[in-house]
This record gives sequence, C-alpha cells and structure tokens, in this order.
Amino acid sequence: GTGHRIVPLRAERFTGLRQASARLFDRIVSVNLARLLNDEDLSRPSIEPMSRAVAERGRRIAGVDLQSAELGGVAAAHAMWRLFEEVDVLLTPMLAFAPPAIGAFAMDHGDVDLHWARFDAFAPYAMLANATGVPALSIPHGLDGDGLPLPIQIVGPIGSDGLLLSVARVLERARPWSFALPVAGLP
Repeated sequence: GTGHRIVPLRAERFTGLRQASARLFDRIVSVNLARLLNDEDLSRPSIEPMSRAVAERGRRIAGVDLQSAELGGVAAAHAMWRLFEEVDVLLTPMLAFAPPAIGAFAMDHGDVDLHWARFDAFAPYAMLANATGVPALSIPHGLDGDGLPLPIQIVGPIGSDGLLLSVARVLERARPWSFALPVAGLP
C-alpha cells in the first residue's frame, strides 16, 4: 500500500557501530561530568553514587582514549551515512522490553560499566542515533501484555527530519495508539 519496500537487515551488522557509539557516549558523559563537578561537589551527600563514579571515571580518561572514542564515533557516523545509500530509513526497536518501573535503573552503586550495560540492554539502538548525529524519533507502536506502549525508533540520514515525520505518520495511521489514561488533563 504505501509504496515502501521493507529490507531486513541483520542486527549483527550494527554490533560494532553500537559498541563504538556506547564507548563514545561513555567517554563524553564521563569527561563532561568530571569537568562540571569539582571535589567539593563530589563530596556532597546529595550526589548519587553513580554520578560520583561517572565523574571519577571521567577524571581518569586519558586524552588519547577520548580521541580514540571520538574517531570511533566518526567511523560509526560514516557507516550510518553509507547505510542510507541502501535504505531510506532504518526501523529499530526503541526498547528491548516494556518500560520498567520507576527506579529500575538504580543510581545507588558505582559500577559504571554495569549501569551502561543495563541502558544498552534496555534501549539497544538509542545510542547509535545519538552518537552518530543522525536524526531519529520514536513512536508507540503496539502494546505489551500489560498494556504498556512498545515504541519503535525511526532513523534517517542527515536532513531527513521531514521524511521521518512522514514515515511516523504512516505508521501511526496503520496502528493508532492513545494513552490509556488522561495525561496532563487531556482526554
């Protein structure tokens, strides 16, 4: 019906790109948090252990490591640019499973690698779009067994914002969705 052709792509194709994106995310967030929080800030009891651990990690990252992560991000961005020579848009799951309860991603520990791994397991393709700079949007597209929305992510080449909105409109019309409860006073 809509003139689109679906081309399946193997998830393994994106493993290296996702890893490079996750590494870049880690280095940028860690270094920036280290830059923003001084010793006095980090000693405050109101700073969550995870935030403290990320900032401390950022203080230990060598410039050559940060640059290497940035170069990996550039290579991932180039690979994404090349991908869009084959396809117009990329559809991925936004989340690997239904939204967890509030507090599921505890910040009361200092295991940064575990924390990032949990995020990656939860939203495996989110960092790919964020780190490579390509436009992306997510929309609800189905429900889990408990009636919670399951979002998909639509990713496109640089400058394709209008195309992404158009594809989102087609998908939303094919499977309309609305909140089960009023949100902010709206029906």
